[in-house]
Amino acid sequence: MSKIKRYAYAAMVLAAALTASCNRPSTGEETGASDAPRMTAGTGTPVAASAETQAVGTANADAADDPAIWVDPADSNRVLIFGTDKKAGLYVYALDGSVHQQIDGGMPNNVDLRDGFSVGGRAMVLLAASDRSPDRFGIALFLLDPASLQTRYWGLIPVDLEEPYGLCLGRRGDDFIAVIDGTDGQVRQLRISADADGRRTGSKKRALRCPVRPKAA
Repeated sequence: MSKIKRYAYAAMVLAAALTASCNRPSTGEETGASDAPRMTAGTGTPVAASAETQAVGTANADAADDPAIWVDPADSNRVLIFGTDKKAGLYVYALDGSVHQQIDGGMPNNVDLRDGFSVGGRAMVLLAASDRSPDRFGIALFLLDPASLQTRYWGLIPVDLEEPYGLCLGRRGDDFIAVIDGTDGQVRQLRISADADGRRTGSKKRALRCPVRPKAA
């Protein structure tokens, strides 16, 4: 095949591929509409969601990632769903999927929560998210007030990782523990607490290194 013919053939293949991509149905990520009815895998009867959260759809496009669910121990009808938008911030959803609150800022990846966290003598719900943005490079902390169901950004605990990635929270007695890993295999375990003035504190308890990329959440 001559060089001219090869170029012509390559152009035809590229044109066909572009045409096919233009004819591809839009997804919910692109339109903000639900695409759940079209989502099937394998054989059997598809089970559609009875409710779903609204698409995040900021100017930075859809980058919805990790969820964490809080249920009031005293009233199971009081539920909030927290979800990260890796390009915009933290979303808080009601159980019907509507946006209850949106907290802009940062590039949060994984999010987790634990209740019973004391700040200034008040029981709060502690939320933590791994954040990779230049201005929030570490563990972004949030506080949920169970009485008002309002969440606020509390501050940042910096970490010495190449790039914060996976995260989870745990509780050991009265201690609240955050475990965060980096893309370089490093893992940090920190104790999160509030001082007498209600300010965040984070003390490193352990540093580990994994031979492969870990995932703490």
